[in-house]
Amino acid sequence: MKKVIFFVLLAFMGNHAFSQGFKHGIGTGFLISKPAAADADGLVTLLYNPRYHFAVGPTSSVSLGVPMTFGFAGGFNWSDNGNSSSVALGVNIPLMFDYNIGAGALNGLHKKSGFFIGAGFGWHYMYHNYDYSYYDNYGLSTSESGAGPAANIGVRFHVGRRNHNIELRAFYMHTTINEQFDAGGLNCSFNF
Repeated sequence: MKKVIFFVLLAFMGNHAFSQGFKHGIGTGFLISKPAAADADGLVTLLYNPRYHFAVGPTSSVSLGVPMTFGFAGGFNWSDNGNSSSVALGVNIPLMFDYNIGAGALNGLHKKSGFFIGAGFGWHYMYHNYDYSYYDNYGLSTSESGAGPAANIGVRFHVGRRNHNIELRAFYMHTTINEQFDAGGLNCSFNF
């Protein structure tokens, strides 16, 4: 009987120590991508961030997430010298391990604010298209992709009565596989 009680107590303690929760958020922001031999592109983004949190303390957790950022930029110019248009599309998909404290770290934790910092590895893709017309028409299309280390840092603020929060996140990535370029940006998202 003592063994049964011991295993039941161990199971309850393990349940708290290894409790996990699924969270996700959606938001917007901007992404800046700088290839090694070209100018930087600034894109408006949409973000979807699914992640699993594993409790490591009463107000902290470690999370494994995939903050997927999809960006777009475009422009059109009319002039006496000709017309030009440009389009840029970008995708940034890292796998991040974050340490979370306070708001947003655990389900049911009603702290007013929180903080997170993390590192991981990700993939980045950019597509550019530039068209120019005057007497002659010409266009240029390029794309680059790469993978490399990534880092992010941010704050969360509790909103409402439930376990929702608003997150401000800054991220940076340097690709080392395929082509070399830097990517970074800021996002604001609503987590639920």
